[in-house]
Amino acid sequence: PGEGRRFAGDEAHAYRNRGVQAAHFHSLIHYPKEKTAGEPAARQDD
Repeated sequence: PGEGRRFAGDEAHAYRNRGVQAAHFHSLIHYPKEKTAGEPAARQDD
């Protein structure tokens, strides 16, 4: 199995494959919606 990394991407960063095998890279970027006063944290229709 592979390894996962999770971090805030608000700084410059890089990835380096130091292994012999080819690496498979998947990038997932999540931009959470800002909550407004009185709005529930999660809604079913999102």
